Amino acid sequence: MFGVAHALDREGVLRSAAELLLYAVVGALAGAAAATMLGAARAYAAFLTSLAAGQSVSDVSYLGYGTPALAALAGLSSLVALALAFLVPEARGASIDELLDEYHHRAAEASLRGVAVKLVATPIAVGGGAPVGVLGPAVYVGGSVGGLLGGFLGTGFVLRRRLFIAGMAGAVSWALRAPLGAVFFALEIPYHRDLEAGADAAVASAIGSFSSFLLSVAVAGPPSHAILLPPEHSLGYVVGVILVGLLSGLVGRAFSRVYHLGVAARRVSPVFVALIIPAITSASVLASPLLAGSGSGVISLVLAGSALPASAALLVLGMRLGTSPLLSGMGLPGGLFGPGLAIGALLGLSIHSVTGFADPVSLAVIGMASFYGASSTTPIGMSVIAAEVSGNYFLVVPSLIASLIAREVVGHDYLYINQKDRRLRGAVALARDLAETLKRSGTGGVKVECVGPASPAVYVEELDPGTVAGVVKDVPSVVIIRGSVAGVVSEESLGRYLTGGDEIVDTVPVAACGQDLLEVVDLMVRHNSIYVVLVGEGYHVLGVWEVVKQLGSALKSGWVSRGRVGERPLSGRTSRLPRALS
Repeated sequence: MFGVAHALDREGVLRSAAELLLYAVVGALAGAAAATMLGAARAYAAFLTSLAAGQSVSDVSYLGYGTPALAALAGLSSLVALALAFLVPEARGASIDELLDEYHHRAAEASLRGVAVKLVATPIAVGGGAPVGVLGPAVYVGGSVGGLLGGFLGTGFVLRRRLFIAGMAGAVSWALRAPLGAVFFALEIPYHRDLEAGADAAVASAIGSFSSFLLSVAVAGPPSHAILLPPEHSLGYVVGVILVGLLSGLVGRAFSRVYHLGVAARRVSPVFVALIIPAITSASVLASPLLAGSGSGVISLVLAGSALPASAALLVLGMRLGTSPLLSGMGLPGGLFGPGLAIGALLGLSIHSVTGFADPVSLAVIGMASFYGASSTTPIGMSVIAAEVSGNYFLVVPSLIASLIAREVVGHDYLYINQKDRRLRGAVALARDLAETLKRSGTGGVKVECVGPASPAVYVEELDPGTVAGVVKDVPSVVIIRGSVAGVVSEESLGRYLTGGDEIVDTVPVAACGQDLLEVVDLMVRHNSIYVVLVGEGYHVLGVWEVVKQLGSALKSGWVSRGRVGERPLSGRTSRLPRALS
């Protein structure tokens, strides 16, 4: 007995150690990929500048910017990058949105083609002068490295998601030399107002971030951030922080709307997109180096304390606000992370220039955190990142205050449409893992059979919470309105309504008898629901299937018969269902 327990404990320790090693490997690979993309963008920019100048130029701030030759090369580069991206849909656009689509909607299965195209097309676009960033695509590649490695090793759904987190953290950690902020950013970015919960996710993010950072130190040396003095505590400083937060939120709403306008244009007219992107890129390069590229030059200028007239800061801010999100939304393979930081820095600098409040560098750093932190709904991560990038940890608290104000002003004008409102339920993630285990058990395609515990149905004429609450006797119950499934009243939703909530019915997926089990569980993941409404022949509603319990029983007993899973038949009332919701 003791020997068996000891063997199981040893196996668990070895598995945990292997997982920790995977997080470290993914973080290091993601960081190295991010560094490669940044280096390739700089090298391509230097190449184009040298080509336009007719001589070797190592400094990409060379006055070759502004020449018609360089502007023409920049436009051509953006067209090449766009053509490459349109070969692979997941390689288009803002990158982080595409990564979150894989994370939430594609069972954390990454695209090797998307990674390959991003690695090539993004440096061409950004190095060519397009006003988009490398950081977003670097995060995409980093997270995808985790998903690809997990898929290659045959890991389960839950572990693949953690590897995604480790990869995202590793990419941000190396690219910005901000290991602590990267940990929080990777946990925040999947959700609007939530964190990827659990000690395992936090460990994955921390190991991925710090393994990447340590490797970056070994390769490139420690970061050279200057430690700034503590910020002042005057009334003007407090007012400045509040103003930065308010204006970051207002400008952030416009930023998001311009991005979504670009997404709509991409879907409506690809020809228009192919014409407008090279034109905007050429115009940006022709106008000023502050308008071209990811905005790293703007950030360096501001953090160095260089004087930038208010009129110039406002002009660059306005131009960036119109070009960066529009081109990224249209599908150019560049992100909005870097441009978002640049716009935030310019916003803070402009507020200082107009009001004279506080130190300009401090307000610029707070603007970086609050603008992109609110737009991407990552206030904690961006507050810490901004402090690490500037070397001033005294700015974490004011940055967080400004970011939270900005997030409230942004409201529902989120930048990334594939972020979720809340984290995936642990039981749903477990169901996905169990379904994959059954599929790998050698039984072939496992099908859903009309079996499970009986569950009542509630028939109402309209979805009125008070009426539904009055007729529900047991939970879970299927709510049917005029022959169509509206959802399920669960113990959780009923409790939420009784404690003051407005909704009592949770939308859940509908599955048919004989449907592939993995397809059904993927619907559960999409809806974040532990329940599935089962329908039989003729789409008769049979009841609620509690998938997690069924799968757990099937695995525990080893009962997988003829590719079907279940326990006992459903019973109860039936109703004709015109359509199945999916």
